Amino acid sequence: MTVLIDPGHGGKDPGAVATLDGVEYRESSIAYAYARTLKHYLVLNGHTADYTRGEDTGKPIPLRVAMSLLKRYDACISIHLNAGGGTGWEIWYRDEDDRQLAQAITAAIRKQPLLSKLKERGLKHESTWHKGKRMGILSMRCPVVLIEIGFIDSAADLRLLLQREVRIAYAKAIIEGIEAFKAT
Repeated sequence: MTVLIDPGHGGKDPGAVATLDGVEYRESSIAYAYARTLKHYLVLNGHTADYTRGEDTGKPIPLRVAMSLLKRYDACISIHLNAGGGTGWEIWYRDEDDRQLAQAITAAIRKQPLLSKLKERGLKHESTWHKGKRMGILSMRCPVVLIEIGFIDSAADLRLLLQREVRIAYAKAIIEGIEAFKAT
């Protein structure tokens, strides 16, 4: 299985930013840490993975989308953190194929005890995002979902998301979900 991992934001675009216990955290850095963990576990399970960007580099969404044309990817996972006063995780998708991938990942996340501490906000179709605007990253040429792993501006969510064990639980759930999706 070959997976394209898109750590949200990067470079001059930090994404959402929050402070916890006097330390500033950037969405782009946390998303990249989750991407690294996901790739590590994909490789451990005999799969291959590529990133759409480097550790602290930015890349315009059209270039990230173009990467999906370079190889035959089984899936693309875009990792983000939400902001705006809520709590919990959600998965965005664009079409029926992506919805099935999102459902498989959701089922796997529900099995992870550590992740049950985060509120499940459900699956969301991109048509409900910002008055129906398209989510550019969901234009990939393979099944793609955008996972908002939690709220960076929720102290409870952020404390969990900073834990290595939570990163590992997400990686295992995402891999299990992709494998279940590919088996159908």
